[in-house]
Amino acid sequence: MLIIANSMLMAITDYSSRLTGSDKQAVLFSQLEIFFGSCYLLEFVLKIIAMGFCMEKNTYLREGWNLIDFSVVVSTFFIL
Repeated sequence: MLIIANSMLMAITDYSSRLTGSDKQAVLFSQLEIFFGSCYLLEFVLKIIAMGFCMEKNTYLREGWNLIDFSVVVSTFFIL
């Protein structure tokens, strides 16, 4: 549900209003992006606690989809 909600938010965001920095909608969307990023980070941390990070078999980074997830979550916080 978070991915769908985040995708809908990105679809309706008017990125041209971010240039001025005065639009209340842009501020709200910016705060929502931080919220979604934090939720993804929480999921990432919980999965690492449950599975382990990378050293043993069947750990978080040993699965391809989790490697993609890791790349997306880490890059999100470099962009924010």
